[in-house]
Amino acid sequence: MDFGLISGYFLLGTMGLSVSVTGLFVFVLAATKPALARQHPDDLTAVPIADEIAPMAQDAELGRLSDELAGLRFEHVADFSWSSGQLKFAPRLASLFIHPSPRCWGTIEAVSSGKDGSEFVVAFVTAFENGWSVTASNGRADAWLVPLRRPRRLGIWAKDAPLREVFRLHQEQQRRLSEGAGLANATGTDLDSYVAFVRQVNTEFQFQLRRTSIWRIIAAPSRAKKTPENPVSEWWGELRSVERTA
Repeated sequence: MDFGLISGYFLLGTMGLSVSVTGLFVFVLAATKPALARQHPDDLTAVPIADEIAPMAQDAELGRLSDELAGLRFEHVADFSWSSGQLKFAPRLASLFIHPSPRCWGTIEAVSSGKDGSEFVVAFVTAFENGWSVTASNGRADAWLVPLRRPRRLGIWAKDAPLREVFRLHQEQQRRLSEGAGLANATGTDLDSYVAFVRQVNTEFQFQLRRTSIWRIIAAPSRAKKTPENPVSEWWGELRSVERTA
């Protein structure tokens, strides 16, 4: 038996496997940015609730969350689904609320969850002049999206926190921009104004995505573990510099 031939066979086999894995990795990298762009389309429209998700509007959890928002003085604006010509996705229920003073949006949206199909996530959002906004959510923050955050789109992600606590955090954010930075509240009161806001945010996301290296995105989770003083669950962007000069 020629051990040289055998060792050569395994060497070539290992090389072939390495090339295949490398090729697959490069393919995944090439597909990542377009996939992220499609997940944040800038042509979103709000459409009536699709028939297949109409029963979700009667979901007990949605009712409970809606009641909690009402208890925080939020008024219901509309129930709807998102639609986009750029992305074909399964219909998802969304509910929009408005708080009268200081004005801010409250949203309940059904989002995908790995094991149970979908879950409801609540967010409080306030738009300010000059492209500033603040968001507080009880959803999860994704570390690999940190390089794609924009300097004037601020946020806190308080996973599974009580809504009253999330709203308190959002009110603190509001005060920092209105009182600390002297910015005027630009939050609209109807569904069209909210849709226009989300479109603008997604347009900015796509611009940031185009100028950000895919390697920065991939390295973001490991980098976050090495910098615990900058938690992934908070993002203040340029706010501190604006507060100092306001």
